[in-house]
Amino acid sequence: LDMENGLLQRNFSVLIPDSGRLHVVFERFCSMQDADTAAVHVTIRSEDFTGRITLEPYLNFDVYNEDANYGDQFWTRLYENIEPSHASVSALTKKTNFTISSFMKNVVRKNGEEIPASGAHAEPMKVSYRFSCPIENGEVITLSKFVVNLSSFYLDVKSHLETGITKVN
Repeated sequence: LDMENGLLQRNFSVLIPDSGRLHVVFERFCSMQDADTAAVHVTIRSEDFTGRITLEPYLNFDVYNEDANYGDQFWTRLYENIEPSHASVSALTKKTNFTISSFMKNVVRKNGEEIPASGAHAEPMKVSYRFSCPIENGEVITLSKFVVNLSSFYLDVKSHLETGITKVN
């Protein structure tokens, strides 16, 4: 944990019997200059592994809070939106009646070359993109997920869409 730079890093290796190994590094960043923004960067490096990697970064408001709401769903759905450059979800808290809008943008690269999304999916309170590509020994796949969370506590709901798109792009 790097408190000075707002960075949490975790890493692990997965040994796949008779197939090789994948080394994975997760980096989570929370901006200290803009509390609305955060990022996740995932690096996957193959060591003697040949296969297909599928990544599906998402935003999900389908949350149940057992402690506070006795198993009830925490959010009331407002909207989901998927565009080529970004996706967003917005919902209203049931108990306190404030709106949260979350936006994400994803960049996936294989050996430094950007990979386009192979699909996108929206369902009530959830949006996702799918990226899939082959990987061989020594190759590296990275996912950079940029997120913006806006609240009606400090920003009028009418400004969420414009502000979120601007910040996430």
